Amino acid sequence: MDLPHHSPKPSVKIPLPVENADTLPPVLAEQRQALGQVERIERVEKIRRFLSRTTLIFNELKKQQASRSQLHEIQELEKKVAMAPTVKDFISLAHRYSALGFNQDADRMLELAEKCQAQNSSGTGPASDSLLSGAIAPLMLIEVLQLLSRTNKSGELVLESPDGSFHIFLDRGQIVNASSDRYEPGLSAFYMGVRVTQGSYRFILQPDLHVEHLIEDRTENLIMEAARLMDESSSPEDESNAP
Repeated sequence: MDLPHHSPKPSVKIPLPVENADTLPPVLAEQRQALGQVERIERVEKIRRFLSRTTLIFNELKKQQASRSQLHEIQELEKKVAMAPTVKDFISLAHRYSALGFNQDADRMLELAEKCQAQNSSGTGPASDSLLSGAIAPLMLIEVLQLLSRTNKSGELVLESPDGSFHIFLDRGQIVNASSDRYEPGLSAFYMGVRVTQGSYRFILQPDLHVEHLIEDRTENLIMEAARLMDESSSPEDESNAP
């Protein structure tokens, strides 16, 4: 006797719900949309940071390349100066080394300027103060004052510029007074004088200098503050920044 044949029942597949903005509750849909926006913002911010770092690296490489070229030029000029050294040329080299951030080489040039000045002063010919003179350039006066301070000179640094005449007095390397035909004597005249960028300067050696000491600050601090002011503004006409 044949047994009845039972065919297997077909399996029933239950469709899984598809989550989308139409099926999700409004609150969850808004949360998902907000998360998507946050993720897009984060991706954009990562790209921005990457591009910023790349630009900084590229600019730094360009700066280094330009610095190497300028450094080579200064080194070649130093070789020429060594053949006929003058105080003014050494000070100019110190300024150019300092502008590139090579402070040790700048100090080395100032030391050579000191030695050159000492050799000139010990000569039997006429006074060599005219060597410590020349055209004014940005930051040049800072280098000149550093040299005069380090060599303990006494005398008067005269500045002639379109902004007027300035006189800075040093007593054994210390800045003790300053005067001008436009500004109050003392610190005001000093800070306005060192900001001059055009004109000429000359140092008049006066071992027996007798002048009123209106400036009591340390010369190192005065020079640092003068350099800071010159970085902030290159215009000597702006009197509002004067201390």
